[in-house]
Amino acid sequence: MSDSESTTWRSLASPTLLRWLAVIGGVMLIVGTTANALLTLTDLSGFARAFAAQFYRLFYAGDEFTVWAWFTAALMAAVGVTLALIALLLRRTDAQAGSPYAILAAVALALSIDETAQFHEGLTPLPRILGLGELPTYEWLVVGIPLAILGGVGVLVVARRIDARLRTGLIVGGALFLFGAIVLEGLGGLLARSVEGSAEGSAAAELGVQLLLAVEEGFELAGVLLALAAVLAMVEWRGVGGEVSVRVRAGSASRVKAEAASRGGSAAANVES
Repeated sequence: MSDSESTTWRSLASPTLLRWLAVIGGVMLIVGTTANALLTLTDLSGFARAFAAQFYRLFYAGDEFTVWAWFTAALMAAVGVTLALIALLLRRTDAQAGSPYAILAAVALALSIDETAQFHEGLTPLPRILGLGELPTYEWLVVGIPLAILGGVGVLVVARRIDARLRTGLIVGGALFLFGAIVLEGLGGLLARSVEGSAEGSAAAELGVQLLLAVEEGFELAGVLLALAAVLAMVEWRGVGGEVSVRVRAGSASRVKAEAASRGGSAAANVES
């Protein structure tokens, strides 16, 4: 047996990988925020301004179509794809056991698409259409908050049927994400609207808005990484004789219908390499 082969099942949740993803995300967040601060709060010119502008264009978390937006969308997509894999593995022993995982996979993939396409920004005109007038924060939150509450309740109902450890990881990760996306973004909107058109203290207020945005995105990143760690920990793999096998973590289906099926057989799927 070669060194690359092992009869031991290994988790997909590599601590090294997750640490590197956190470091990469943190560095991009700091670089993008710093570049934006230099461009808006200093008198940079010439090469220095052009240099900062490139880092802003690539990494600023407050803009669309950036490396940061792609990075966070890719992490969400990874959560969705892994949940879909779990659903497929469980369906091999129980057709119903994989259903809640498939629903959660669809939710994660929808969030990934929204992170790139920014569909939630399309909710901005609705408060004015409804006659609510000028709002003190971002308009999309008026519709986004009720939708987030309804979606969160629906996810919690579905999550009752999944593995307990995974459920805990997804709930904590989702709470961190929503705290950043709803609460901190709402506070950021309040601060941004309060300084619009105001010259007095505008530089300090603008810096506050940028720092709050960085904290908001940091919470969202932490939530997605925690969710990714939880779903990856559900899947195990091993390679033997040129064949790679994957399965749902041993014992992880103890609280779902797949428990009965798992007593009679493995939830593994073999993939020819």
